[in-house]
Amino acid sequence: MRERAGCLVLKGNLFDFAIMKMSIAWEGFRQRYLSDPGHEGVFEGKAVVFDGSKDYHKRINDPSLAIDERSILVIRGVGPLDWLGSAEVVNMQPPDHLLKRGIISLPTIGDGRQSGTADSWSPAGVTC
Repeated sequence: MRERAGCLVLKGNLFDFAIMKMSIAWEGFRQRYLSDPGHEGVFEGKAVVFDGSKDYHKRINDPSLAIDERSILVIRGVGPLDWLGSAEVVNMQPPDHLLKRGIISLPTIGDGRQSGTADSWSPAGVTC
C-alpha cells in the first residue's frame, strides 16, 4: 500500500482492528480534535454507544446523553455477525441541538459498513 493512498489500518485500546478512509482527516477535523496542547495527534472525547440503528434513532436526541462537539458516536451490533450483509448504518448525524449550532458531523465508529460519512472521522468494520 502506498502512503496516503486512501485507507489506514488502525488498532489500539478501543478496538483490535478497523479501516479508516484517510481523506476525511481534513484540517478542520485536525484543529478540532487533534491539536490539544501537549496531546497533539490524540483524540479524546466521550463515547456515546448505541446498540443498533433503532437504538440510535430512539436516543440520539436524548438530553441525558449530554452529547457535545467532543463526543464520538459508536454503533455496535450492525456488523456481519449481527446483521446479515453488514448494514450501512454507521453514517450517524449529531443530535438536533448540535445541527442547529452548525455542527454537521461528529466522529463515528461502528462494526458495520458506511456511506455518506465523507466529512466525518469514521473507522469502519471495527472488531473488538
